[in-house]
Amino acid sequence: MSNKTRDHNQIELLTYRQLADILGKSVGAVRNAVSRGFVPRGTRIAGIGVRWRRDEIERWLKAQLEGGTRLAAKEV
Repeated sequence: MSNKTRDHNQIELLTYRQLADILGKSVGAVRNAVSRGFVPRGTRIAGIGVRWRRDEIERWLKAQLEGGTRLAAKEV
């Protein structure tokens, strides 16, 4: 399987950098937004660091675009 094709059963995890790229912000701005509750908290994975599930971020973004509130970040 190529890097551009993902298995639908596989969970795609995002780094701070990848999340920042998706949001069009710097890594520092994303870290600040996460700590303030504006962006969903990621999951700390032992030996790897903090990661976000792409599907959860996409769902959160969709809710934001459809008029979701800041609370949506805490519901993901």
